[in-house]
Amino acid sequence: MATHFLNRRHLLKANRKVFNTLNGRIVLLACAVFACSVGANSAFGQTTSGPVRITLDEAIQMALQHNHNIIAARTTIDQSLAMEVTANLRPNPALFTDWEYLPLNNPAKQNPGLYTGVSTADYLHNNTEADLGLSYLIERGKKRARRYQAAKDVTAQTRSLVADNERGLTYQVSTLFVNVQLAESTIDLAQQDLKSFQQTVDIGELQFKAGGISEDNYLKIELHERISEPLPLRMADITGLIQPREPHPGLNPYPSKAALMTHLLLHAAGAMKARAARLIQLNDIARLSANMTAADWDRVLELGQAGREHWWALPPLQLTARYYSNVIPAHVLATLSANCPWLLARICRRRTLTDVSMSHMQIDAFPGIEWSQSLTESVQYAANRLWPSKELLALRKQLAQTGVAWSGSQWHRSSQARRLLRWIVSRPARDETMHTIRAALDRVR
Repeated sequence: MATHFLNRRHLLKANRKVFNTLNGRIVLLACAVFACSVGANSAFGQTTSGPVRITLDEAIQMALQHNHNIIAARTTIDQSLAMEVTANLRPNPALFTDWEYLPLNNPAKQNPGLYTGVSTADYLHNNTEADLGLSYLIERGKKRARRYQAAKDVTAQTRSLVADNERGLTYQVSTLFVNVQLAESTIDLAQQDLKSFQQTVDIGELQFKAGGISEDNYLKIELHERISEPLPLRMADITGLIQPREPHPGLNPYPSKAALMTHLLLHAAGAMKARAARLIQLNDIARLSANMTAADWDRVLELGQAGREHWWALPPLQLTARYYSNVIPAHVLATLSANCPWLLARICRRRTLTDVSMSHMQIDAFPGIEWSQSLTESVQYAANRLWPSKELLALRKQLAQTGVAWSGSQWHRSSQARRLLRWIVSRPARDETMHTIRAALDRVR
């Protein structure tokens, strides 16, 4: 009996400790909820005027406090602590009782032949048996201590897992924090570069308006928002094919080899129209074609099959095939021939690099008119050449004053009527070509 009361007292003391611990946690939880509600009210009561900057330590603390996986993992520590308390408890004593042969009614009435004249009290005293006992399990071999130690080991393991999750979250937050800072610095650097480039463009524009540089030099530093060429009046725009879907600050690669080839072909077509093509352009087309697969060429032909978007691509490819054999697939030339205007394809088939480059000596009356896609466009282009607009006349004057090749030229300083008369009487040479020839001869001397 003394052992029973001693074990019961230990059990009550253990239950009291658990109860006190739970009361303490409930109080702390209530305080935390109250603090959060007060902080939320104060946060909603204030209006922020802009983004809030936080430090790395603050970002880590916020992540550890608000990450749901970490919060759920921390509850397993409390569960393990509760299992420690359960594992350290001693077994409760068992009180049992047993009473056999109890009658359901008066024995004399229930069995008159056997218990006639026997009262219920006599029956209970003489014919029934009652047992009352108390049992208690005594554990040997330090089972309770080892069970408690196993529970403590589980708690230590749980704490380690939670700590490892917190370390992983801390690493992720730190990495993302550094990436954000790096992205912000990249954006700042890109904005500074853009501002510096814009200043360069502004200075070039002021110099161009003041007559300090020619338009060619100004166009070399101007930022082009569209990738297009006038052929000869209508703009061929391929910006949608070249521009990436999700551009990022800095240099952006071409979406595909087909996009790069399309860009090279368009610029080569524009140069051929202006009689300013260069061998390096054909060389770039040939080198890229050597690295392209059949799928890349199919991608180039997709727009050509949908309509006449690539009608200008055949002449540069024909010119490249003339000087670089076996680099342009025959089926590509055949497919593009169906989309190219008949007159343009026929004229460019016989053209050489001399005919469409600065090596073409004479000034043509209507250079690039064969690139017109309709009779109306051809007439409009010819009219613009015969009766130039005020903007074109002002540009000629500007080129005559600032251009190196045109500074000593009488052609660009003459009126439109004198130019027409001189062109009919003679065939004047191109100032750009003559400037290059004079420079070469000066070096020889």
